[in-house]
Amino acid sequence: MPEEQPDQFRFGRTIALAGVVFVISLAILTLTLLALNLLPNLIPTLYPASNSSLYSRDHSLITLTQEPMVEPESNPSNPIYAAIYTAQQAWVNGNADEFSDLFTETGEFVVPGHVYRGRDAIRDVTAEFSQTHNNVQIDIHRIITEGSQAVVEWQWQDTDIASGKRTVADDAIVVDFEADLIKRWREYIDATSSSLG
Repeated sequence: MPEEQPDQFRFGRTIALAGVVFVISLAILTLTLLALNLLPNLIPTLYPASNSSLYSRDHSLITLTQEPMVEPESNPSNPIYAAIYTAQQAWVNGNADEFSDLFTETGEFVVPGHVYRGRDAIRDVTAEFSQTHNNVQIDIHRIITEGSQAVVEWQWQDTDIASGKRTVADDAIVVDFEADLIKRWREYIDATSSSLG
């Protein structure tokens, strides 16, 4: 029996030592992540929130804000929201002038495979689309703004007049603004994995 006590003592000491090593390892890992500026990037992933702080490549802090989706009439202080909702309605109504007037004189409208520069080119392509497609429906899912930039996620539906084919696509749009006008509108279109497609 006397020999069991030293064994139990050694076992308890080993467990305590393992606990200390674990705590020290965890502290070193945390400090390493902080030193490498990785922890702030992991926290928004682990605990998503409407306002997230991220770090850019040059380690400057970026704050992304997802504001509640509201009609522009009830949020007149945000010209970015107003422009996006105006763009939505211009496409739905087939109003090429209204859409092109949202852009700067040298603004760019970029869709897969095509770049349209300047209001005239943007007006022409919008009018051409409206002559060949109808029943446009656009549902805005979210708008995220940061400074003079916005990212929009919306679902687009239209009908080709000639064939009667209905198209459904999920779009992600990156919009750059200059003095409340659109400098660049860049669309990424996914017509293959839409929830309605």
